[in-house]
Amino acid sequence: MQVQAKIGIRERFDPFYLLITSFSVCSLGNYAVMTILALYFVQDLQLAATQAGALLLFTSLSFRLSRLFIAPVVDRIPLRLAIVLALFLTSVGYVGLTTVRIPLLVILLLFIIGLGHSSTVLLVKLLVSQAQSTGNASDSQFSRYAALTTGVNIAAAVGSSIGGLLLVRWGAGGVFFVAASSYAIAGLLAFWIPVMEMRKSEQPINWILALRLTLKQPAIWRVMLFTVLAFFLYTQSYASLPIFISGALHRPELLSSTFALNAVLVVVGQLPISRLVLYLRIPLSQLVTLAFVAFAVGFALLSLFPGVVIIYVAVAFWTLAEMLMLPALDALVAEGALVEYRQAAFALDIITVAIGEGVGNLFGVSLGSALLQSGNFSQLYTILAFGALGAAVVTIFVAKRNESIVLRLLNGQSPIPTGQTQLLMVQPGLMEKSGMGQSLLMWLGAGSYHDDRSFLEAHPEIVAVSTRELDDFIEQQPDQAGREMLADRLKILRDIRGRVAGLVRMAYVNMYGGLTLELPKWLEEFRQQLTDVDNKEQSLDQTASWRMTR
Repeated sequence: MQVQAKIGIRERFDPFYLLITSFSVCSLGNYAVMTILALYFVQDLQLAATQAGALLLFTSLSFRLSRLFIAPVVDRIPLRLAIVLALFLTSVGYVGLTTVRIPLLVILLLFIIGLGHSSTVLLVKLLVSQAQSTGNASDSQFSRYAALTTGVNIAAAVGSSIGGLLLVRWGAGGVFFVAASSYAIAGLLAFWIPVMEMRKSEQPINWILALRLTLKQPAIWRVMLFTVLAFFLYTQSYASLPIFISGALHRPELLSSTFALNAVLVVVGQLPISRLVLYLRIPLSQLVTLAFVAFAVGFALLSLFPGVVIIYVAVAFWTLAEMLMLPALDALVAEGALVEYRQAAFALDIITVAIGEGVGNLFGVSLGSALLQSGNFSQLYTILAFGALGAAVVTIFVAKRNESIVLRLLNGQSPIPTGQTQLLMVQPGLMEKSGMGQSLLMWLGAGSYHDDRSFLEAHPEIVAVSTRELDDFIEQQPDQAGREMLADRLKILRDIRGRVAGLVRMAYVNMYGGLTLELPKWLEEFRQQLTDVDNKEQSLDQTASWRMTR
């Protein structure tokens, strides 16, 4: 009985949540440090405002880009071991910061910390894009990234509160010690992630080819633009707000309470907002637009009514922006990337985050410190408010026209897709060598569909118009039986392609919901035909194998 109970517990255990827990624990320490880092540079290291802003820019670049320098090495290490090593490397770096006060050594330690942290972030996001929660096999990518973002946001809010409290009582050294401990604990948790959940491709990634093909995707360029603008605004919570609270209002003790409010709002609001997004089927690009509007409202309030109460109201709007923005950006990257080169897409995403975060830190600390000396700090939030509104306008016109709520309203259309429809979400899986039928179903069930869908470029045989191209593709098969099976399969796919084309033109398509239409009965019939062809091929393979053993 005890053995059966242990087996049942293992079956019910979901390693996806252990991954989220480990990443959330290390994020707690990371955000505790981010809360006090600007004040640490200015007060403890006694750097000038411009120097502090430049060092924050270096920190952002180190935390985001340093992983690229050792990408070829990490790609050849098992994923679980790579994550554990990255977490303990970061912990060692923070242990050094607890005692070091020499600027050059601080820069070196920040680079080491960034190396470990950025490696962890990239590997975790890659695993989330490939993982499925065993509790719900139909989880969408937005749901999985929303779960990850919930854990990270809670850790960020709690860590920021702890950072503010420890800075007042024990100084920056206490904050660095907590960060070192959190990364060490996260490394121990990562040891328990099952190996089967951490599989990698047998062949190493050709990074030059992967980056070149990824940069050809317009969807990736759109999300890179959104990410730079979003993190430029998002980082002001850690760059300019601490200076405003401690320098302009002379209330440094408020830092912990503002981030505590952020924690409460994230715990209460992230999952309900995510469910509302899924229910309304709001396109992901529109979530980014709404996030920019929320940022603009918060900045405008601090500009017009700078005061203690308004700080909490602004933090509430910024928290809403975080809950909308972070899972949407991650899901956009995962959906717009080539399936086999998602790691390259997330590497590019790290670069854009570094640019937005670094420039935001440099802008917020440098201009904020200068305006603080002149007594006009609120002008910074006036500039940021107009910048956030400009970013919202950019997303409206850069996103595809049929995704824009504003443009749909101007055209007299409903802002939300209506009708008796359902999402065609086929269970994703690995590409099979002979599974073109499954490949087509994966394409139909993809999380996003647009004219330049990268999947169609990677598999032109599915939608090729030229019969000669199809015939040439068939002739490449080494044996007659393989050519016959492929010819039968492609004939069925031609019929599917023709019938789907008419439906696609009539269906509402967006970057979140996928292909919005009812699953037609004829598609089930075609799928059965493809299954029969595959079964016939397997039967021929077994017969050939039997003859060879005779």
